[in-house]
Amino acid sequence: MNSEGGRPVRLQWDLLDRYDPETDTRSMSRTTGFPAAIVARWLLEQRFERPSVHPPETLGREPALVAEMLREHAARGVVYKESVLQA
Repeated sequence: MNSEGGRPVRLQWDLLDRYDPETDTRSMSRTTGFPAAIVARWLLEQRFERPSVHPPETLGREPALVAEMLREHAARGVVYKESVLQA
């Protein structure tokens, strides 16, 4: 939960991805493999310094990493729709 104007809100990202015939990649590869590769690169660059297994919520606590992950995905054609919902 975050707050907007002092009122609690819930941030939500929705995703619908499909097979990409141009690159011959399935949506499962695109939506799981891309984040794993992106975070692996962050680890190598020492931008994310907590090696281990992390659920997406871990990154969600760091807004700058979330924004960068979404940009990295968008650059690869995987686009999320962000919604701000009243809690």
